[in-house]
Amino acid sequence: MSLADNICQIKHFQDLITAELGDIKAIEAFLKTEKADNSNLDYQLMAANYGKHVNYAILSWCDETLSRLKNLSREEKMADIKGDESYDPPPVY
Repeated sequence: MSLADNICQIKHFQDLITAELGDIKAIEAFLKTEKADNSNLDYQLMAANYGKHVNYAILSWCDETLSRLKNLSREEKMADIKGDESYDPPPVY
């Protein structure tokens, strides 16, 4: 799989997780307003909080991975440029 495909896959996964995090936040808000008198509310909110923590961790991993993949992409481009005999680098001032 190419670097571009990897980046695309991670971005797609990131979008899915972001949407899931939004769903969890909506459920949490619903529980707080509509189920405030539920005897299990604290446990339901703890479960929602767990889901938020997991999703934030996944999003952090996505950010780190995208950064590394983009660095690899830049390194590949530089290697291609250095291998191109006709490349004339810009002057350094």
